[in-house]
Amino acid sequence: MKEKMSESSFGFTSTSSTSKNVNFVAFDKDSPDAVVGRLVYFDIDVNGELYRSIGTVTSMLTENSLFSSGFEMASSRGLGAEVQSKDVRKSSIDIQAVFKRDEEGIWQQHGSALPTSPNTRAKVELLTESTVAEMLQDASYPTLGVFRGLQSANVPLSIPNFDSNRGAVHQIILGRSGGGKTAMAAMLLSAYMSHENHALFVIDPQGQWSNENGIPFSPQKFARGLGREVTVLRMSEDIRLPMETDIFGRMMDKLNLWSRFRRMGSENRGAFSREVAERIAKLSFKEYDSDPRELLAKIFKDIAYSASAISRIYASNDKQEQFRNELLQLAGEPIYNGEGEEQILTDEDYEDVENNWQNMLFAFKPLHSLFSSSNLSGGHRRPMGDMGKETGFMTEVFQVRGKNPTKPAPYVIVDMSPNVKLHAKAGLVKDDFGLAMQKVLDNADIKALMLQMILAEMKKASEVAFASAGGGNLNTQIVFDEAWRFAPEGRNTPEIEELATMLEGFALDTRKFGIGWTYILQSPADIKTGIWKQVSFVFSAYGLVGEDVRKLETLTDDVSQVDLYRQFISPAATGDYPFMVMGPISPLIFSTSPTFFNAFNTVHDFLEANKSWIQAITKRRGMSMITAEYMTSVLEKKEANSAVTENKEFAVGKDSEKPSSKPQTAVKKPVEAPKKEDKGILPGLPF
Repeated sequence: MKEKMSESSFGFTSTSSTSKNVNFVAFDKDSPDAVVGRLVYFDIDVNGELYRSIGTVTSMLTENSLFSSGFEMASSRGLGAEVQSKDVRKSSIDIQAVFKRDEEGIWQQHGSALPTSPNTRAKVELLTESTVAEMLQDASYPTLGVFRGLQSANVPLSIPNFDSNRGAVHQIILGRSGGGKTAMAAMLLSAYMSHENHALFVIDPQGQWSNENGIPFSPQKFARGLGREVTVLRMSEDIRLPMETDIFGRMMDKLNLWSRFRRMGSENRGAFSREVAERIAKLSFKEYDSDPRELLAKIFKDIAYSASAISRIYASNDKQEQFRNELLQLAGEPIYNGEGEEQILTDEDYEDVENNWQNMLFAFKPLHSLFSSSNLSGGHRRPMGDMGKETGFMTEVFQVRGKNPTKPAPYVIVDMSPNVKLHAKAGLVKDDFGLAMQKVLDNADIKALMLQMILAEMKKASEVAFASAGGGNLNTQIVFDEAWRFAPEGRNTPEIEELATMLEGFALDTRKFGIGWTYILQSPADIKTGIWKQVSFVFSAYGLVGEDVRKLETLTDDVSQVDLYRQFISPAATGDYPFMVMGPISPLIFSTSPTFFNAFNTVHDFLEANKSWIQAITKRRGMSMITAEYMTSVLEKKEANSAVTENKEFAVGKDSEKPSSKPQTAVKKPVEAPKKEDKGILPGLPF
């Protein structure tokens, strides 16, 4: 006779169970449950106190007593209903979380193991939406997807804020192309906006987050919809780099700026670049902002007339004299022979001089622009750190914020890409300097040097803010896209290796300031070991294999759980986007065991599942509700391709697409689904 069961009833505990590992047998059902990957739970009474254990089913085993004497005996009886009726399905779970019910009937987190082993035949239930609501007391948590095999139950996530004494946490988002990594990053970034005092700072090497190309919805619009100030600062147009002698000299060397000079060895070229950089660094801001050709001509003249400088570039007298004459010729100064007679230049000489200038300026002009107060089209550049009377934008980002700020913390994106569309719009491509800027910003080593300067300014601004607030928490998250390019493990160019070492140091040092990092990359092998060891959460999309998966196993004692990741199926085949999260990201699983869920694949689902905290913020800020149409509508060309100079001062309300700041009755309505003709799905993307 079959035992009476509810819809969620699954089975009962079996023998040889421990306080950490529990064996169980599934109930005999006409149609077995699809349970692999599902969460199950059971309750036991210990000295009058009720404990509830949760675990994930990683595999199931079918046994049949008729086969115990061999297959021949089973065959002689016939492979029919009689054989099937003897099937027994069983498995085991490693307990991932244990709760204890208090006197008021509320489930409190207790630990990762029971105080004793369970009795046999304790009823095992499938985790359902109602069970989740009961255990969480209907508390509102951000969510990014649903439990695997349970489309009706959202996975509650304890999205950490960094405003406590515990400081910040670091996380990594992994996955091959097509696994939903970018969509997950966009949703996770948006979920962090549930903490209004949590600042978001994106380092965007390829321009994907600034222009939002290939991102299934607009985190920028979502941030504005929550009342946040959104600022996009482009390296090509908006940011003024601090003059750092060594880095400026190395950049000139990397650009092969002196290629038209007489044949210079790498050592001579490096020495000359340092001489130029040192003299430029001594100039006032006004002198530096002069015409690039006039600036270089002055520097060339100074070096030519400095015997000590020339001797540091070349050792032999002959080469010193030849190089001095070449510099003077470029500077437009007269050249004299050994008898004191001025050399007369021919038309061919003048043409050669002009060709040399054009070749140098093609690379030097965009480089010079990066350190100037204005960009190539004459627009204003804003310094990273405080410069004179002007406040650096790093100072605006890295500051201590209260628990209940009068306005939400900003969302800032630093675009490191060339932004070719903007150059074309400004007509800069016509004189080739737009293409020259592209050459500068597409150089991986130069970009690594720029990032070194960004990190240095970041550290300076954060330390000043931290100290001035008496140890106040900065509560800022830095999202670093394409991290594999700039924080790799193993040998690389000196510039990238230096940057990777800096990032490794930051992972160790910034947590106490309340600065956490989110790294987006394809493989765990692509990140330095020192960073990997500091990570609290790892979000893994489909596509990792071999050593990558084995590296994930180092993050948990429950290796059997990782076997579920190996069972992930390509989203291209199923339409589902499975994720495994290592680390205690959920209030239901707070041990090192992973959490599994299928990510939302429509904007509407994300908004609907998170509407409680979204509407709480929009109502408090007097904003209108956020809809899927608003989130997925294509950015206007002006917004996507402009330098956003009008928004650089962190001023709210300058974006025409931001929801109205006037209180409206619409905030009381449920989050709207997309209209029939706009399903909130963008072709070819996870959403």
